[in-house]
Order: sequence, then structure tokens, then C-alpha cells
Amino acid sequence: MIVKELDSFVPGEALAKAGRKAEEDLAHYLRRAFKDSQDYLVFNGIRLENDGDAAQMDHLILHRHGVLIVESKSVSSRLRINEQEEWARYWNGDWRGMPSPVKQAERQGEFLRTYLQQFRDYLRAGLPPDPVQISYRCMGLEVLVAISDSGIIDRPPHLYLEKVCKADQVTDRIQALRNRLQEAEKTFRRFSLSAEPPFTLSRDEILRMSQLFVAHHRPSLFPSKAAPTTRAPLPSPGPHPTAFVSVYFCRHCRSGRMEVRHGRYGYYFQCRACGGNTPLRRICIRCGAKEKTRKSGSQFFAECAGCATSYPFHRNTAA
Repeated sequence: MIVKELDSFVPGEALAKAGRKAEEDLAHYLRRAFKDSQDYLVFNGIRLENDGDAAQMDHLILHRHGVLIVESKSVSSRLRINEQEEWARYWNGDWRGMPSPVKQAERQGEFLRTYLQQFRDYLRAGLPPDPVQISYRCMGLEVLVAISDSGIIDRPPHLYLEKVCKADQVTDRIQALRNRLQEAEKTFRRFSLSAEPPFTLSRDEILRMSQLFVAHHRPSLFPSKAAPTTRAPLPSPGPHPTAFVSVYFCRHCRSGRMEVRHGRYGYYFQCRACGGNTPLRRICIRCGAKEKTRKSGSQFFAECAGCATSYPFHRNTAA
């Protein structure tokens, strides 16, 4: 499922335009592969801020085993990586060194782990204690670097570099990763004393993380990723999204074809695919209190009386 598309692009220098084209190409591949999938939630161009620091992730993929960050790189000529995993690109008739995008994505991942740990009480509110998930700093993290389809990658002869591939190969790498994680989970269940317990996210955690990412996304003020050393302060962030994002799944068949209905005990979700019911539970990101649901036409709003907030979270669509 595509939860967030790329933000509107502000035209800038040629490199910024090329980088944007690389992000759009990869977003296209991710949309084609995962737009109807309930196993992956895709966030294109997500940027989070924390304690004076920020992380801009080209593509963030959330799944039950953790997160996968894909860094897009516009390389239309040649890219060279040596056995020490040092990077260089061919530009204007000469080789020039460049920072490792793999290390860049890994730093973004560590930022994200620390960021989520701050919201652990909210993300796990109402869930039973889990001895495995002591900290989101242990959450599964994988990174990929996607090079433009027209680029050429010169790899060292004895180094596979699994984390580096062409943009059109990314979705296959993601599927392969999922297969490995599923096999690891089966191994743990079969030999629980001899395998490392897998870190898995519950349906409620995934839903709350999705809401958190969209609510706290702060677009960059600059068209280029290389921001100047001084920048104007961003406005104070609000706790909730300004537009509805529906990322609810049926607890019976995992379909995303959900419709809000009202019954004896209040609002609930009914699945259009299997007809099963799923409870509608929402917790305020700011204070942790239970939110109330308000209906306006086909759109539904979550409201917190204590924080005086109201925002749309779902819209029933025609069958």
C-alpha cells in the first residue's frame, strides 16, 4: 500500500532535478509492485525531525519485521565501488569520490530507531508486554541503494554488494528479503531454543507508526538535499495529519477494503472482502487518551477532547 507519495518538487539546480527523477522512477516501481499489497506500507520522501537533527528518507517501507530504507541515486554514467566499499562516480570526464549512500541510509535508520523509541508508550499502548521488543533500537532495519537504470555499476570482483542494485531490481530485492525473514520466523517457531527470536510488529504498531510518520513529516525548505549551514526555523509541528490517511486492514483476511459502520457498541470497521468486523480503536498521539470518532458525510474524524484536536482518518468509498 502506498501511504505517502512524493512531495511537490521545487525546481532547483540540475543535480536536484536528476535526483528527483531517480526518486520518481523508484516510486513508480514501488507503486506498481506494492500498491495493492497489505504486507508493505510505502512512504515516499518522508522527512522527520528530532532534537535539532533531521533525516530525509527517499523511500521508507514498513513491514511486520521492521523497516527498509531505500536511497535513490541518480547515476546516469558510471559508478565505481572498491573492496573497501569506497564510492566514486564518473562525472564530466573524471572520477570523483562521493560519500557512501549505504552508510547514509544506515544513519537514517539509526535516527529512525531512536525516533520511534521516544513514542514507544504510544506505539505499544494497550498491547501485552513483549520480552523481545524491549526497545525499538533493536527493530529490524535493512537498507538498499538504488542506482538509475541507465547507470553502470563497477563492482569489485570478490564483493557482491547485496545492498546496491539498479532501481528496477529493488522490488525483487525486497521480496527476497521478505522470504528470508519468513524463513527465519519459521525456524524460530520450530527450534525456539536454537534461533534468535524475530522482532515483529503487531498490526496496531504498524498502524500507529503509519499515522506517526504522516503526522510528523516535515518537508525540507530547500529543493536540494544539500541544505545550507543556516536555515530559517520551521513552524511548530502539529501532532496530526492535515489530510486523511487510511491504513486499516481486516483482522480476518488482511484486506484493506474497509468501511466504517456504526453498531450497538459504536463505530467499527467492516471488511468488504470477507464481511468480517474489526474494532476501531484510536489513541491520541499527543496525550495517549482514547480518541472519539465523528462522522461527517462519508468522512470520519478522530477527536481528542483533552487536546482539542480533530482530523480525518478514513473515508468510506463507493463499492
